[in-house]
Amino acid sequence: MGWLRDNVHRHASALTPNEVIRGACGQDLNHQPFLDYLWDKFGGLYGL
Repeated sequence: MGWLRDNVHRHASALTPNEVIRGACGQDLNHQPFLDYLWDKFGGLYGL
């Protein structure tokens, strides 16, 4: 809970969502790592 409080909750009311994400993660929200994970996990299983 400490990390969330320090990096997200404390700033959430003063910053935009994208600014909170950038500050906590060091980069903008990006869907590509999740899609890569899904392809790696399920691509071979379903022959994709």
